[in-house]
Amino acid sequence: MKKINNNDKILHLIAGYQQLKQKVPNYLEKLHHYQEQQNQDQKLVNQLRQQLLTFNRQLPPATKKVDDVKKQIKGLRTGPFKSYRQYRTYGRKNVVDLLENLIQEARQVNLAEKFVSPLQVLVEQLAQLDLSERPQAGELVTIIHAIRHRNMYIKRGYQILKYVQPVYQALTNLRTALVQGAKYLRTLHAWQKYQQAFQNLDKYYRMHYVQAGGRPRNYHGHRSGEHN
Repeated sequence: MKKINNNDKILHLIAGYQQLKQKVPNYLEKLHHYQEQQNQDQKLVNQLRQQLLTFNRQLPPATKKVDDVKKQIKGLRTGPFKSYRQYRTYGRKNVVDLLENLIQEARQVNLAEKFVSPLQVLVEQLAQLDLSERPQAGELVTIIHAIRHRNMYIKRGYQILKYVQPVYQALTNLRTALVQGAKYLRTLHAWQKYQQAFQNLDKYYRMHYVQAGGRPRNYHGHRSGEHN
C-alpha cells in the first residue's frame, strides 16, 4: 500500500477546500437572509413593547373592564414582551393571538381608534412576517471533519507546517462557528480567514511542490521522511 506523503495530504486539503467553496457561499446567503428576518422580527417586538406602554396610558378611567385590559397588558409586558428570548419561547402565533384579543377588549371599553390603530398595524406586520428556518450546517461540518481526518493531517515538514497550521486553525474556527450557530458576520469572517490561509498554502504548494514534481523544491533527500 502506497505511503501517504505530504503531497497527498495537501491535495486532500485542496479537494476539501473545493467542496467547501461550492457549498459555503450558499449557506452564508441563506444565513444572511435568515438573520435579516430575525432582526426585523426583533425590531417589531421592541416596537410592540413600547406601544403597549402608550396603549396602557390611553385607556379610559378605571372600570372593571378597563382593569381587565390593564391586567392583560401587564401580563404581556411581564410575559412574552419581557425579553426577545421570552417572546421566542411563547411563539409568534401565540403572541399575535394574545395581542389581537387585547385589541378586541380595548375596543369594547371604547378606547379611541386613533390609539388602537398603531398597535393593530404592528400586530398585523408581526403576523405577516415571513420567517424562514435557519440553514442547516451539518453537511459543512461533515466535510470539515473529513478534511481534518487524522490520517491526512500534516504533522512534519521543513517549511510546510507554517502554511498548513493556519489552515487547520481556520478550519477549527469555521467549524466552531457552524456548530455554535454563530451569526452571519462571525461565520463570514471565519470563512474569509480560512480562504486566506488556504490561498497562502496553495501559493506555497504551487511554487515549491508542483514545480518539483510533487516534492518541495528544497528537498535533497538527506533526512529520512522529511517531507512524508
